[in-house]
Order: sequence, then C-alpha cells, then structure tokens
Amino acid sequence: MKISPTLFGAFLLAKNAISQPVDGQDPVAKWVDAPLNSYDIPSSKGRSVNLFYADGFAYYGDSSAWTGSVITNVTFSFSANPGALSANALTDGVTIPDNTLLYVIPNATSPQPIGFTGSKTTPSGAVTDRWTFYETYASYEDSTGQLNQYFYIKETDVKGVWQVYWDNADEVSGYTRITVRNHAPY
Repeated sequence: MKISPTLFGAFLLAKNAISQPVDGQDPVAKWVDAPLNSYDIPSSKGRSVNLFYADGFAYYGDSSAWTGSVITNVTFSFSANPGALSANALTDGVTIPDNTLLYVIPNATSPQPIGFTGSKTTPSGAVTDRWTFYETYASYEDSTGQLNQYFYIKETDVKGVWQVYWDNADEVSGYTRITVRNHAPY
C-alpha cells in the first residue's frame, strides 16, 4: 500500500489538530521498548502476535517452538531521525549485538526476508534508516516520500511460526500480506 505525500500530510494535519504532543514532541518521533505486532497472522484468530528475532531474521509466532542458535522475543526503540528501529532482547540469558537494527531490502525483484543487522553480514541493498509510522502502522518511506507497507509472511516448517518478508508487489503467490504495528489497538 502506498500513501501519497499529500494525503499523508493531510492525515498529519488532522492528527495534530485533534491530539496534543507529549512534552512538545511529535508522539511518533521517538519511543522505546514497544513490540512490533500483527493481527493478520493466520493462526492468531485476530489476536496480536509479536515479532521475534531468530538468528538475524524476523518471525511471527511462538518463539519457543523455533530452534536456532539465538532466539529471543524483542521490543524496539524508534527514532524518527534517522528512522531506525533498534531491537532489544527480552529473553533471559539471550543477548543480541548492540545497535541491532531492523532492515528491509526494498528494491528486490522477489520476496526478501526482513532481518537484523549485527549478527551476520547485512545483505546488499538492505536499508535500516527509512522506517516511519502512520499512527501505529509501520511503513518504509522510499526516496520519493511514499509510505510503503509491503509486509508478507510465509509459514515455516514449524507450524505456527511465520517468517517475515518484504516485496514491492501488491500480491505475492504463496505469501500472506500483513500489517505491522507498534502496539496493541486502543
């Protein structure tokens, strides 16, 4: 889904007209320790499912069902300048590298896994600093100012665990399109 800069600006003006910033700051300019969740996971029956970290990639589902060398539930800290999402490990005894950032490969011609920097070589074309939010919805802001939400999931070999992908297409065969949010609905 793309939102034009003009429409996005109108939404921001409307939002600012009816809401007050906290301490004089834009409420989405910065936040800490919030999960990224989705209500679109097929096995969730409409309940919120949090994103988790596994060996440098992003997944939704039951992290305890997944096997790998580094698996942890995560929260994120967001800073609008430069638009980065920094991951924080939640699982006791599990650490991830400092300044682990969520990345997307926006210009690929096929679905690409969404992952994290720091644990392995970051793939060519990966971008970590173009994240933004419209209210609670995560978006990738491209170089023209368009907000894009091309998040997809594909079930893994482990029932109920879904790997997160990015593809610039409106539909991708074999994948389920989802929205990604930074907290539970109001």
